[in-house]
Amino acid sequence: MGLTAGRHQGLLLPRVLDLGESQRETIVITSFADEAPLTGINHVIDWGLAGWVSRLIARGWVDRGFGDLSLLSPAPGHGYRRLLHVGLGMSSAFSPRKAERAGTLMLRTLEKQQLNSAALILPGRSLGIVSASDAYRSLLALLDAGQRRSKGGSGLDLCVLERKAAAEEIRTLRDTLLRRRRDEQLLR
Repeated sequence: MGLTAGRHQGLLLPRVLDLGESQRETIVITSFADEAPLTGINHVIDWGLAGWVSRLIARGWVDRGFGDLSLLSPAPGHGYRRLLHVGLGMSSAFSPRKAERAGTLMLRTLEKQQLNSAALILPGRSLGIVSASDAYRSLLALLDAGQRRSKGGSGLDLCVLERKAAAEEIRTLRDTLLRRRRDEQLLR
């Protein structure tokens, strides 16, 4: 499942899409140094690339220490031109603060590379260390902070990749946030 960032009632909120609808210029995956084999959506993406990411990791061409970045070009025909890998270090050392730092690094790298669209896996989600709703709230806070910094945002089209059950959890949270925003506007 994917979530696309869009403006709703003045609030920047991703919407839920099917994975097949989430074609983007860049796909961003995050993985832990001790995550072997790749799991969750990482595994699905790697499987779609015939194990290419796993082979790069096994050969030492993709580092997975915290904050390590690898910008790669998969073979044509996969629906995206670039794959950005963000290393998360050891899963036992991962924390909400590190999730926030990894998310910031991810978004800043996408902006710095001047990429127009990206589908991403939120930090900590591959092993379920961070809940889907907490990861989503963290993304919203980062997007909000980025909008304030750049006076309106970068215009980057984001789609969050997530398992179906977690996407439903996020959809419920998103609907709640939209209702709350609508109620606040009615009370004004």
